[in-house]
Amino acid sequence: QRGIAHVCPTLLHHSPSYGYSGLGYLGQARAWREGVAFDLATLAERAFTCTTCGNCEEACPIGLRPARVVLALRGALNARDATPPAIAQMRENILREDNPSGAPRAARGDWARGWHAGQGLGDTLLFLPGCAGCHDAPGEATAAVGMLEACGWRVETLGEGDGCCGAPLHEAGFPADAATKRDALDRAIRDHGAGAVVALGAECLEALNDRPTPASLAAPSAARHPVILLHDAMRADRITLTALADRPPPAMVAVLDPCHVTKKNHGGARDGDPAAAARAVLIGAGCDVIGGAAASRFGLCCGAAGGMPAMNGEAAMRMAAGRIESLAVSGAAAIVTISPLCLGHLRTTGPTQDSPEISGFFEFLRNHFYVTVTVAGDQP
Repeated sequence: QRGIAHVCPTLLHHSPSYGYSGLGYLGQARAWREGVAFDLATLAERAFTCTTCGNCEEACPIGLRPARVVLALRGALNARDATPPAIAQMRENILREDNPSGAPRAARGDWARGWHAGQGLGDTLLFLPGCAGCHDAPGEATAAVGMLEACGWRVETLGEGDGCCGAPLHEAGFPADAATKRDALDRAIRDHGAGAVVALGAECLEALNDRPTPASLAAPSAARHPVILLHDAMRADRITLTALADRPPPAMVAVLDPCHVTKKNHGGARDGDPAAAARAVLIGAGCDVIGGAAASRFGLCCGAAGGMPAMNGEAAMRMAAGRIESLAVSGAAAIVTISPLCLGHLRTTGPTQDSPEISGFFEFLRNHFYVTVTVAGDQP
């Protein structure tokens, strides 16, 4: 009735076993709490083989919260030294190098090479690329900055003060570590003093906006996704997007929305709804966009989050391939996402020559449109 073919990417692409289902997590958590003896390694393998996307909660007609239970299970297992080795390594990577993959921390700012911060004429905007924007999809980060400057913002970054927001640690069941990372980023934002903050990572938006700020800190300005600012600029007629004659956009475009901005367990749509804003921008630029709010709300996770690539890389790859195939079948010649995390993961599947074009949202605009500033010198 709601057009839902499948609910759980783990059941579909990893194992159909009840132990990996939302109901299975609820049952195992209750049994463990009531004293049933479990092999902790087996329980951990199940609890950490979940993307924590929350589609089970989105689809549940009676309001059960298995995704929240999974996080509690992970925390309890971590407290009993039952953390899977791959997840323990991811945690160590974040604590040591400020990113889940363990890329050198010194390389975090490499995405911005060749770009000179603060060149715009408008109000100052603090740009947070996120771990994925820095290391997995740097082209999307630079494309986003270019578009923000075209919209009239003077864009700056935290430079060496930038770091992980703690979102992957939160999803892995390490809330104290996550809070430490998020609070450090909070302090850097506050010390910078920018009046406006944008976060390219959907998971970063959740970490900064939806988790409590310590009483010892003055809350920073709420972070927004840059697509919201672009949409505002188009509605205010500050800029227009015109298709390039030699590189026009594909006829049919599908938007793959990150779970971190569409699923209610991650806060759902916020601040003008970045997913809806992305579709509005593409439609306003003349694209034929496939799908809408319903497809977004119940869309299956691509497998990028929740520690799934570290815990079970093959299943995570099947999840990404499944999303690409489902959107291609719908007629999409291009798949666009506002999440560098999803983008980097989709590209690891090694798209074939027949696959749709896979792009970050801002990369797609840079590759197929030119920007006209319609009100010279106008500031946001």
